[in-house]
Amino acid sequence: MPEAKNFVLLRAEYDIPTSYSSYYAGLAVREALVQKYDITDLRAQNATKESLALALDAKNPLFFLGSGHGKLDTLGGQNEEVILQKNYNESWMQDRIVFLMSCSTGKELGQAIIDAGGIAFIGYDEDFWWTIKSPFIPATDNYAQCFFESAFKASVYLLRGYTAIEAFDASIADFNKWIVYWSLSKDPAASLILENLLWDRDNMILLGEKTAKLLSAVQPAPVVSNSVIGLVVPLIGIAGIILKGLEKK
Repeated sequence: MPEAKNFVLLRAEYDIPTSYSSYYAGLAVREALVQKYDITDLRAQNATKESLALALDAKNPLFFLGSGHGKLDTLGGQNEEVILQKNYNESWMQDRIVFLMSCSTGKELGQAIIDAGGIAFIGYDEDFWWTIKSPFIPATDNYAQCFFESAFKASVYLLRGYTAIEAFDASIADFNKWIVYWSLSKDPAASLILENLLWDRDNMILLGEKTAKLLSAVQPAPVVSNSVIGLVVPLIGIAGIILKGLEKK
C-alpha cells in the first residue's frame, strides 16, 4: 500500500525550460515541507531512471511529481534520459496519483499510467507554451511566473489534501486569474502571454479518479517565505522525467 505522506518528485535541470520548471517545482516542495511530508527530491544529476526506481522501492509514495522534457509516450529526466515510457514501465505508477509537468505526456503516457492501475493523472496533452524574459532568471521573470505558478498549483493543492478534481480546478482558476490580468495589461508582450496562457489552460487534463486525494482532511495554506521555492531538499540518490519543448516552437 503506497504511503500517503511520502512524496517523491523528479525534476530535470539542465537547460532553460527544465531550469524554470525545476525552480517552480519548489512550490510543491515548500508545501510538502510545511505539511510535513517525507520528501525525496531527485533534482538535476539525480533525476535518473535508476534513482527513481530506488526511490519508489524505498518510499512507495502515493504521490509522484515529474518535471522534465516530454513526448507523447515518454517522460524524461536529466539530459533527456527516458524515465517513464508507455508499454515499458508505466506500471511504476500503479496505485499512485501522478502530476507530470512535461509536454504532451498526457496524450499517451497519462492514459497508459491509468490503464496500468494509476489512480489519477494530471498533466498536458499538448506542448506547454510559455513566454520568457531576458536574462532568463526564473526568480525574477514576471512573464514566466503566471504559467508555472498556474500549472504547479494543482500539485500544491494535492499536497494540501484536496481531491484531484479540486486541485485541477485550482490550476484552471489560477490560469483564468492571470488571463484577466494580462488581458488588461499594456505590456508589449501581453498578447503573446495571453495566447499562451489560453493554450496551456485548455490543454491541461485530468484522468482517472477525480475524487482521489492524499490526505483525509484539507490542511491550511502555509505562511512561509518565498525563498523556500528554490530549496534543494537533501537528495536520496534517485531519479527523473522528460519534458521536451516547454518553450513554444
